[in-house]
Amino acid sequence: MTPAVFTSVLPRLCQPHRYHKVAFLGCNYQKTCLLNSHSSRQYGKISSSLGSLTSSPLDPNKEPDRLFKHRLNVCQLQKLSSSMIHTLQCKVDRYQCVHVDLGDIPEYVTAEQFSVVLNASLVEWRKTSKNGVWLQIPMSMGQVIPVAAKYGFEYHHAEGDTAMLCLWLRRDVPNKLPPFATHQVGVSGVVMKNDEILVVRDRNRPFTLWKFPGGLATLAEDIEDTAKREILEETGIKTEFLGVLAFRQQHDHPNAFGRSDLFFVCHMMPLNFDIVPSPDEIEACQWMKLSDLESSVQTSAITQRMITLIRVGQKHGFDYVTLKSGIFHSVYKGLQFKIYNRWLPSDESEEEKCYLHSVAGPEQLYNKEKE
Repeated sequence: MTPAVFTSVLPRLCQPHRYHKVAFLGCNYQKTCLLNSHSSRQYGKISSSLGSLTSSPLDPNKEPDRLFKHRLNVCQLQKLSSSMIHTLQCKVDRYQCVHVDLGDIPEYVTAEQFSVVLNASLVEWRKTSKNGVWLQIPMSMGQVIPVAAKYGFEYHHAEGDTAMLCLWLRRDVPNKLPPFATHQVGVSGVVMKNDEILVVRDRNRPFTLWKFPGGLATLAEDIEDTAKREILEETGIKTEFLGVLAFRQQHDHPNAFGRSDLFFVCHMMPLNFDIVPSPDEIEACQWMKLSDLESSVQTSAITQRMITLIRVGQKHGFDYVTLKSGIFHSVYKGLQFKIYNRWLPSDESEEEKCYLHSVAGPEQLYNKEKE
């Protein structure tokens, strides 16, 4: 409950143990506090109670310890004339960058009030050799964005109802604040049924090419889960992930808001075979002979490259051309991650699955797994 800054000028403190009501930036309420003053030009010490959050009247004849069950020295500030100035509440990360969440500040704070506090904060942070500032601003506090811009802040990113602004404080070192997301991630799936492959033609596209079903990954979605979801949504085919065949990197990708594009092509096993295409997204969908797709002029370079990999996989086994996924523990406590790599001899279960898929085909493998 540490307050960020006063929103009003404190009255002159003329006598010890005098009670005043003070509004704080960083708290969505007013708190009644006991101000202990030794002089109007010396230090004012604020003792407040976490349990005293209402504006009920206080009895100045009672002892402070009885008034406040849980006493807490919130801050000790130098009194300048008849006002006190403090800095924004913040957290400091391991890179010595300051993080400020303005969601804790009342929405009625004016741009002028915020400007005074922000300026004092920047002075303090530079004095204490902080490297940069991350300023998280909710949409309801949009009135302070021009103020932050005046002090050199720039947009880093915005999502939902929150904008993140940033400022590099060091003048002797180049800006080392990391950029926002540099890539978007797309995933498609190669789904085989004996010598046929599942292909679609997208609706509302400037070109009509036969391609593999797929789309963009959502936040925190695994690559294989994106492939499963997109294939099901577009074709009605349920699948299981077998591996990653390849991925493509493309810069200046249209419709990516200036981001680069990573596009993963997964090898997928069908669990059913009756197509139910999405009427909103798909113009046409079918099981097409691999040889027909290979000879079609309505395909892209990436599709032709995948056909080459499929041919190699059919001849030598798909473990030869696919990357398998494994789950590992992260150095960050409680987190896991996936590594995609070529098949290893120790992966016996994967060896059997790859062999069955390359020799027997997905229908036989599907029937075997149901047994």
